[in-house]
Formats: sequence, structure tokens, C-alpha cells
Amino acid sequence: MGDFFKNIGKYTFSKENINRGYSITMPIDFFNGGKANEANEANDEHEQEEQEEQQQVKQQVKQQQQVKQQAKQQQQVKQHEQVKQQQQVKQQVKQQQQVKQQHEQKPFTPFQKDKLFWCFYIIQYGRDNYEFNKTNSFSLEKKIKIETAEKLKAMKPLKEKLKELKLKRTELEDELVNQPSISIKGLCALCLVHNISITYIFGRKYCEINPVLDSSQEFKKGIIIQNEKKEDSLRYNDNVDEEFLKKVAEEYWLIENIQKPLKAPSAYTVKDLQDICLKLQIETNHLVNEKLKLKTKTKLYEDILKN
Repeated sequence: MGDFFKNIGKYTFSKENINRGYSITMPIDFFNGGKANEANEANDEHEQEEQEEQQQVKQQVKQQQQVKQQAKQQQQVKQHEQVKQQQQVKQQVKQQQQVKQQHEQKPFTPFQKDKLFWCFYIIQYGRDNYEFNKTNSFSLEKKIKIETAEKLKAMKPLKEKLKELKLKRTELEDELVNQPSISIKGLCALCLVHNISITYIFGRKYCEINPVLDSSQEFKKGIIIQNEKKEDSLRYNDNVDEEFLKKVAEEYWLIENIQKPLKAPSAYTVKDLQDICLKLQIETNHLVNEKLKLKTKTKLYEDILKN
């Protein structure tokens, strides 16, 4: 038996120790034929599978987080693009407004000979139609003028209006049909027939052609200005600048009768003539024997006639 116990597994015993009565505790796997080792290996395999499952779960979570991060980044890029597009649209709108303001501030002068007629045309039909019909502007101008002359005959209600304005229908027809360019009288005829109200400004004077007296009526409005070259130009905008018109009414002289702008001297007081001179920027004083004195009524009237 001494040889049997000399070396069993990792335990080493001598004969002397056994004879002395020492108790011996043997490993379980020694008696169960190695079944404990198999259980341990199974446990190890189970733990390894759990670890692999945990690793897979972690990998899936990581992938989900990456997908979410990518989606977030894509959303941020999309939002950035939207903001960029909105800024571009705002910039385009701003540029369009600036161009429009430039058009409104700088009067537009048609290239055609009868500039007054074409200013009327743009007010009536719009700038786009004007640009579109540049190549056939001559024939179109004649057509509209002839049609207007014919309507002057046919529209009986205009007879009293022409009488009120002291305008003769035959003279208006002749101007529209036979003359190369219209005057303010011809512009009056066009405005009456087509229901257009125009403020015509020349120098420091202005007149209201076919003014809107009844707000219930539908009228198109426009402003025509004589530029420094004495050419008729259009203060082009979609809506009439009421602030500008208010300033004109305060600072410019209103011509009530285009046929006879200035009445007889007896119709005015000295104060009336001084007020007109103030709006026309005419001096109301002058030097007499090296002394500054107020101009007489006659002198004021003459200076207004010259202006």
C-alpha cells in the first residue's frame, strides 16, 4: 500500500505518515472518475457563452448608438442646408427689394418718342407688357390712340367731363390720331377713357389728372415726372407712394386748370402770389436803390408767368 500512496495526483504521501494515523482527504474527482472536471468545463463554456452574448448585446447597442448618431448628424446637415436656403431666399428677396427701391427712386424714361404716352401705357398695362411689346411699339401706340379717340365719341358721360375741364373733343381726337406725341390734354383723354388717375409733376408744379373723387370706384394710379432734360418719366412702382404725394402737395404749386394755369391778376392777393412764389422757389424780395424790399403784386405775377 506504501507504493500506492506514494504519488496520487498532486498529493504525495509517505508510508510513515500513514502508519502514524494521519487522516487523508482525497479530491472528489479522484473517486468520481473526473466528472467534476467536466462540470467545471461546462461552467466555463456557459460563462464564455454569456460573455459572448453580453459582447454581442454591447456590440448591438454600440451599432444602434452609431445609427442614432449618424441620423442626428444627417438631421443637423439637413437643418443647416435649410437654414442656408432660407438665408439665400432672404438675400434674394432683399436684392429684389433693393432693385425695386432703385426703380421707385429713379424715374424710368421710355425710349420711344412719345414718352408721355408710354408712361401712361406702363401705368395701365405694366412694365412687363411694355418690355414685351418693344419691337412693335409703334403699331401698338397707334392702335391704342385710335381706339381711345373712338371711345371719346361713344362715351356720352365724358361729354360733361370734357366741358368741365374746358377740353374740346375734336382737338383731343386730332392730337391722338394725327400728332406724333400727346400733350397733357391728350393724357387727360387717355385717363378719362381708361379710368386712370395720374399726378403729373413738372418743375415745381403739378396737376392732378382725373383725380379719384369716389373711393368706391376702381382707378389705377401713377406718377409722371418731367426730368432735368424735360423728358416725361415714370416714377414706377406697384403702389403709388402716398408719402411722396403728400410732400409734393405741401411743397409744389398745384395747377388746377391745365388750359390756363395762372388766372388773371385780380384773382389773387399779394399773399396768394407770395405763397405761389415760395413753392416755385422764386424770391419775393428784390433790391430797390440798394435796399431790400418786397416785390409788388405786378412783379410777383410776372415772375410766376416766366417760371
